[in-house]
Amino acid sequence: MPTERRAPRPEDEPRGGPDEGPRASGHHGDGLRTVRLRTVRFRASRFRASRFRTVRFRASRFRASRFRASRFRASRFRASRFRASRFRASRFRASRFRASRFRASRFRASRFRASRFRASRFRASRFRASRFRASRFRASRF
Repeated sequence: MPTERRAPRPEDEPRGGPDEGPRASGHHGDGLRTVRLRTVRFRASRFRASRFRTVRFRASRFRASRFRASRFRASRFRASRFRASRFRASRFRASRFRASRFRASRFRASRFRASRFRASRFRASRFRASRFRASRFRASRF
């Protein structure tokens, strides 16, 4: 095990069993811990370990949520600048419509699967068409 040269932190002291070290719950190094903080394992040593842990977690979670909220606000602001958001929204709507049509056709294909010959012909033609469409898309990208 490599020795890390840094100031010892209070969470580095082993508190209980092997579940309780600094790597017991997912540790991100940032003071942020993953949400799987208190599993059933910690129940036994709750009064010993949980107070420090939950306080730290609560503070970091608040910080994280504030950061996330501010990022979201910034991205929304950026979207509304230069009237770009309207264009982006329309593109998104179009792609959603296209996706739903594709999903419907896939469902139809699966219903055809009972009659094998017809289904295979239909699927082959669809595959050829989709390959053609894909190649056109690839060509248009470059």
